[in-house]
Amino acid sequence: MPEAEKRIGRQFPTQSVVLPYTQTKGGEAILLYDQSSRKTMEWQQSMLYDIMATDDDGLWVHIKFGYSIPRRNGKSEIAVARAIWGLLLLSTYYSYKVDKYVFQCYNRVRRK
Repeated sequence: MPEAEKRIGRQFPTQSVVLPYTQTKGGEAILLYDQSSRKTMEWQQSMLYDIMATDDDGLWVHIKFGYSIPRRNGKSEIAVARAIWGLLLLSTYYSYKVDKYVFQCYNRVRRK
């Protein structure tokens, strides 16, 4: 019996409101995350590009960014990719507890 084709649902939202931008730091976060055996999916890459958009002065285009995605679809991995980028490239410090968790996620991602 032939193996069934893996089915995935709709990968992009039916509705989306994103402010216009010309630059993004999303590619850097994707490259860092994809150095592991885990890879970002196309919809996650699109979200990271939008979330990490910057204007001509290098300031964030989206101060707040929200999304609604059904459970168990990889939303947390977007946050992990962004947090790893912040810690490693910006030296962003949140708190000991948060930073420890992000480094644990980073190490988990790198090992797989």
